[in-house]
Amino acid sequence: MRKIRITQHAEERRQKRGIAKWTIDFVKAQYDKCQTRYGKTTAISISKRKLKELRKYGEITADQLDKLLGVTLIQSLDNHIVTVYHERKN
Repeated sequence: MRKIRITQHAEERRQKRGIAKWTIDFVKAQYDKCQTRYGKTTAISISKRKLKELRKYGEITADQLDKLLGVTLIQSLDNHIVTVYHERKN
């Protein structure tokens, strides 16, 4: 498995926003949503539907589902994670 490369900015944002390191690894491995954003970067995340499915089959706990819900990674063309945040619906 390739090591996930995280920029200093992404690490600072992760800490400030209270996003655990394991969530970045999990989202990177399981994402099913992918959109081009901010020019040439890509936003990746796991859909609510897939998270519920993972929970249903016992692959994640209810607590893990809550922590993963809405976590979005912004990834550069060279696969560095440049920032991380919680997607908020208005």
